[in-house]
Parts: sequence; structure tokens; C-alpha cells
Amino acid sequence: MFVHAHQQKKGIARILFESLEKQACLMMLSNLFVSASISARPFFQKMGFELQKVERISLGNVHFENWYMQKPLDLEAKTQTHTV
Repeated sequence: MFVHAHQQKKGIARILFESLEKQACLMMLSNLFVSASISARPFFQKMGFELQKVERISLGNVHFENWYMQKPLDLEAKTQTHTV
């Protein structure tokens, strides 16, 4: 998931993620996984992801470190509907 630099810090990523998380729960998925870049890692940590391992990727002479992260989903809490 990427949000353009000029649109960051406006809650857009959070809204997108919350929608994705709700859909994942409706599909009865028990976990979400992400390979987060250094700049995205803090966002995913705020969303409840935990570090599983560091991935080191090389493309030619360019080297990247990504963080493989996981978030267990609370299916009951996310799929309950509230009636008034």
C-alpha cells in the first residue's frame, strides 16, 4: 500500500488499511502479513503488526531491507454487527 508523499499524514493509509482489515475478517482470514519498507514500518506497527523477521533483498548492486510483519486478526470483534 502506498500513499503519495503529498497526501501522507491525512489518515488515508489508516482508512485504506481499516477497510482491508474488515474485508479480511469477513473472509475469515486469521492473519495479515506485510513486507514493510523502512519508511512504512512505523505505520504497520501502529496498526498492530509485529516483526517476524528482517528480509534482505538485493537487485544487482542495490540492497534493500524489508521487515516481514504479521498481525493476528480478531475475527469476532471485526465481524460483529451492532443493532440499535
